[in-house]
Amino acid sequence: MPVITRELIMQGRSDAGGWNRAQLKAFGIGWPLTPGWVNRSLGRGITDKQIERFLAVKGEAGKVSKPRKVCLSTTNPSEAA
Repeated sequence: MPVITRELIMQGRSDAGGWNRAQLKAFGIGWPLTPGWVNRSLGRGITDKQIERFLAVKGEAGKVSKPRKVCLSTTNPSEAA
């Protein structure tokens, strides 16, 4: 059975040097991250599917899981009469 290694965690880092919530969820790691999370995760047994998911969502931090309401008005509400 594969285990979480420091190399695997570092392989999943985004170009900005971090990880996203979906990646951590794939490994069963809670959000927000707390100091020491890498060391606490090392050696934890995982599946090949978890590794694939962890690497597949690398760099997707800006994705939103549900649509948000967007105001398309070009007028400042305080200026409206």
